[in-house]
Amino acid sequence: MLVEEVTQFMTKREKYFVKVEAQEENLVKEHESREKDEEQAQQQWEKYSTVENNQESILQINNLPRQRIQEKKPRRA
Repeated sequence: MLVEEVTQFMTKREKYFVKVEAQEENLVKEHESREKDEEQAQQQWEKYSTVENNQESILQINNLPRQRIQEKKPRRA
């Protein structure tokens, strides 16, 4: 009887450990997935910021000739 009880206890214990281990693995995978998503979001933001800065630079360069032309035109009184 004691042997059967110990065997049952050990079997239940092993199943519990396997279940807990699987849950831990899932948590680790979820955490790694979130980290990867955050890294991708950061990279996209950096790319967007670079494109936005480049667009602003292009606009400034395109506006410089217009500003110079306007500065050269005599003002009418």
